[in-house]
Amino acid sequence: MIVDMKTIVVRRGRRMLWAALGLASGLSGTAVQAQAPAPDSIMVASASAERDTSADMELLMAGDVMIVTASKTAQHISDSPAAVTVITAEQIQQSGATTIAELMRSVPGADVMEPNKSQANIAIRGFNNVYSNKILVMIDGRSINEDIEGNVFWNTEPLLLSRIARIEVVRGPGSVLYGADAFGGVINIITKTPMELLADGKRMSAAAAYGEHTSTFIEAANTQGKIGDWAVTVGAGYHGSKGFGDRQPDKVRDSFSTPILTVDAQKQTSRGSLAFSASNSDAKADLSVQTNVEDGNWHTNSFTLTYNEDKGPNPIMARIYRNSLQLKGSEFDLDARIVNVDLQQQRQISARHQLLYGGSYRQGEFQATPTGSGRHSENLASVFIQDQILIDSRTNLFAGVRWDNNSVYGSQVSPRLSVVRHLPKEQTLRLSYGTAFRAPTLLDTFVNYSSPLLPGVNLNIIGNTGLKPEKVSSFEAGYRKDLATGYVGLNLFYNDVTDLIGNTVTQYAPAPYPAGIPTTVQWVNQGKARAVGFELESGFSLPHGAHGLFNYAFQNVTYQNGEQVIYSPHHKINLVLNTDERRRVTGYLAAHFVGASSDPPATLRAYTTVDARLGYRVGGLANPWTVSLSATNLLDDRHSEYVDSLSAMAPSKSAEAQRRTLWFRADGKF
Repeated sequence: MIVDMKTIVVRRGRRMLWAALGLASGLSGTAVQAQAPAPDSIMVASASAERDTSADMELLMAGDVMIVTASKTAQHISDSPAAVTVITAEQIQQSGATTIAELMRSVPGADVMEPNKSQANIAIRGFNNVYSNKILVMIDGRSINEDIEGNVFWNTEPLLLSRIARIEVVRGPGSVLYGADAFGGVINIITKTPMELLADGKRMSAAAAYGEHTSTFIEAANTQGKIGDWAVTVGAGYHGSKGFGDRQPDKVRDSFSTPILTVDAQKQTSRGSLAFSASNSDAKADLSVQTNVEDGNWHTNSFTLTYNEDKGPNPIMARIYRNSLQLKGSEFDLDARIVNVDLQQQRQISARHQLLYGGSYRQGEFQATPTGSGRHSENLASVFIQDQILIDSRTNLFAGVRWDNNSVYGSQVSPRLSVVRHLPKEQTLRLSYGTAFRAPTLLDTFVNYSSPLLPGVNLNIIGNTGLKPEKVSSFEAGYRKDLATGYVGLNLFYNDVTDLIGNTVTQYAPAPYPAGIPTTVQWVNQGKARAVGFELESGFSLPHGAHGLFNYAFQNVTYQNGEQVIYSPHHKINLVLNTDERRRVTGYLAAHFVGASSDPPATLRAYTTVDARLGYRVGGLANPWTVSLSATNLLDDRHSEYVDSLSAMAPSKSAEAQRRTLWFRADGKF
């Protein structure tokens, strides 16, 4: 993305304005940036207010946006207490991506696994699996992790990619602000507010694509209202595919069809805004990993009410939301729902000292086939505080702690300490220490499943209400250098993991059966692990308004006995090239290399995939309509990203090799 000099002058003028008004200015996010922050973002001036920070080139390359997820306050990337990657709406549009997983493949340190066409799993810095549950995923600050396994069912989630303003990916522990499951990192998907869409001047947007494997992607949204007063956006979409198996009798069932409906309303008040959001999908999808669900009916919905008082000296945010998921399959049923309340306030203590504090309460209940006929529930209460001190004009100190108390697994304390130092010549150094935890899932705790194994003998899988959360202690160092035509960054990390949750055999088949046949398996805390590595990343300009991104990530994730942790490849390389999106003909090319990984005794080979898009704009920039041809895995590298692990609940093949998918697409606004 290219920003003209007028935009840069305005941006620097804003910084001078922040410095003049001081740290206690209390300006709202919409007053100081083109795109308002997420509902729980609150503007705070920091070291960047007193100097020309090293964030200009990052904003130049990734859009004039502020990040909010790393500290729950709006700030430039170079002021962040954690390593952050931003994927902007422009980058999503240029890529032609139809899933979040496609976008995440380019993020340094991200691990993406797609066992087949209908399923995706995302991790950060290792520990990926078929139900990846060591990262927290949010939409506008609302958690979408399912408590049943702690994962995200990406393909049935009611989310419109065309409504996304940006995706903020925080690498490293985030439990100090977000509690359970912010273990390896946080993904916050921030959508465009109705007021932002109204201000855009185009009331209607639409996107439609058709691809191989009978794949369909349709999205549309309409916004009505009065600028500065109220706005309502209604969105609808349909995502679907017959899958790589094409529903053949001898192939994996990996089809899905997800209709999506969203409604968002926003009302401006004298002190802030009141927002309501609702989303719903009634999908039909196959689940073919560890549990077989063919043509399952997935009903996913949410309701969120947020009050953001950001125009006073001590901004307040209050939010309540409800998530629910019902799955009906021929042999597997699930009914889960949670209600969550969040409160927080930012208080300016002095010109250089700011506190952010708050709390939350979460109540969840569920019933599922593997846990028997009864309903189970758990409650979680938490409080947190973050102290941000501007030590001098170039040094920011973040110190925070969070206390979580769960009705099942008890109390957890999560601290974080981070120092951000801005050096001469547009350089930034960050040192951080923090802890985080991954809560035992409801299946870990309450599973009670039995199936025939041998004549007169059953295989029993039982949970453990005495499980402790998995914990990670992390040390990080980060460095950034902004150049005239780009930036380079290096992040190093050391993660010490304890209380890993796994299963162990507690009973074997009796005589006359041979010894060593397990009949009872229980979940327990067993062992430790260590993850060390680094991420090298760069953004750079190219001739004629084009630009590129490059990153290389190395991670060595091992158990205490030295054995490699499964689905944690050592090497990952990404190269992304984009043309200037203002040109009539636009292009996008992304190459992804992922090293070999294993799930003993099997080994997954290294692979390289290429994604590409060629677009043509019809009409002028004021009324953009674009037709494009795009492809994921353009060279058709038929690699596997998951090894079949047959079980009593999934006795058939569940993994399909990745295939190429060609798309023809049209996007427009009017």
